[in-house]
Amino acid sequence: MMPAVYRLGDIFALPSIGPGETWGLAINEAMASARAVIAGSKVGGARDLVRQGLNGWIFQSGDSDALARTLRMALERGKEKVQAMGQMSLEIVREWSIEESALRMSDAILQHV
Repeated sequence: MMPAVYRLGDIFALPSIGPGETWGLAINEAMASARAVIAGSKVGGARDLVRQGLNGWIFQSGDSDALARTLRMALERGKEKVQAMGQMSLEIVREWSIEESALRMSDAILQHV
């Protein structure tokens, strides 16, 4: 069960400035709670999980103007569209199960054998 705090808002923002996170697990948790995501470019996992404009946005870490523009863009979409993006987040994060990760790793290994 995901923490209830993610359900308090429609959009989750993780504006980390780095130097880099190995994996922003909070993004996974927010997506599992069906939330649209805004992530800084130095957040680990953002490139794998956030699909620009589909379930969220990635902005240049450390650029507060870019963060502000991204937040405005998200709000301009309206509640219904942002909630639909959250549902897409849930679908995307479901692809990242332990079983799916094991299958992807074994496929990658077998391609090099």
